Order: sequence, then structure tokens, then C-alpha cells
Amino acid sequence: MVVAICWFTAALLSLIPMFGWHNYNTWNSTIHANSTSSKCRYFTVNSRSYLVNFIFFGFFLPPLAVMTGLYHYIFLTTRRQLRVNIGAATESRTYYQKEHRLAASLVLVLGLFVVCWLPLFLMHTIKLYGPKIEVSPVLIYMGVLLSQANSAVNPIVYAFKIPKIKQACRKLCRRVYHDREHQQRDVTKNSSTENRSATQESEL
Repeated sequence: MVVAICWFTAALLSLIPMFGWHNYNTWNSTIHANSTSSKCRYFTVNSRSYLVNFIFFGFFLPPLAVMTGLYHYIFLTTRRQLRVNIGAATESRTYYQKEHRLAASLVLVLGLFVVCWLPLFLMHTIKLYGPKIEVSPVLIYMGVLLSQANSAVNPIVYAFKIPKIKQACRKLCRRVYHDREHQQRDVTKNSSTENRSATQESEL
């Protein structure tokens, strides 16, 4: 339910430019030129103020501050419990060690998210509030590539850092490997059967 609400909210936020918060200059120039087509680029249609003021300042920085505070609290709590349970039972200490490792993995994911997305947002903020400051288009494209690379990095981090996801990936790889072996065996059996039948027919 929570995942569905998050996806629904994200969809609504992404549709806001369609209801008015878009690039009016492109829209007006297209109408005055009696043209029905224009180059389909992100900032040809979307307004940079929407990306910076609404997405960056409204839905990037506040959740980032909240998550940073929560992870800091989790680290302090687990470290405190580990120090308290130095002479306690092994099960209790193992539990807090697992929680500490899981929190460290999630912090790594959060750090990668910030590293991949923050440069792009900062460059667009500079272009919006400092029009006299030149930002190279090459840097913008590199920022876009870095932000998209975040989606490719996350599964790798999950697979190598979180034990449950690592076990699930191993099971999936083993299943795929065994399925391929069974398919190869079936193909070999079918080909050998066909060869035998063809040999018998030729002898007759």
C-alpha cells in the first residue's frame, strides 16, 4: 500500500507541467510561428523553475535531511546497544551487528543517490539564479548520465551489501543455471533420438 501511494504521488508530481507549469516561451513561439512541431527536449517543454524550486527545494532536500537524521539516529542507537551488550548474550550482539550492517548498506545507497543527483540539481540551480554564470552543456549532459547511472548502481549495491537480497540473487542465478542445463540435456536427448530414428529408417 505504501509503495502504491509513493508511485501514485510521483506520477502526480511528474504531471504538474502538463497542467500549466511548463516553458511558456517555447509554447508561445510555436503558436506564433504556426508550427505544429518543436524539438522534444526536456527543457524545451519543462520549466527550469519547476525542476529547481519544486522538485529540488521541495522534494529532494527536505527528505534528504530527514533520512540523514534518521540514519544518524540509527547508527548512534545501534552503536550504543553494541557497547552496552559487550558482555551480553551472543544472539543479542549478533542481532545489533546485523542491524548496523543493514543501516550502513542503506547509507551507502543514500550516499550514491546524493552523489549521482546533486551535481545535476546544483547546475540547474546555478543556471536559474545565476544567468550570467556559464555552465557548459557538456557538464549538463554528464550530470544527466550520472543521474541515470544511479538506477544501474542500486541493484549492484543491494546484491552485494544486503544479505537477504544477496541470497535471493544467488538462488535466482542457480535456478537460471540449472534451467539452462536441463534445456541443453533435453536438446541433446532429442537430437540423439532423431539421429537414431534416422539411422534406423536408412537401414530399412
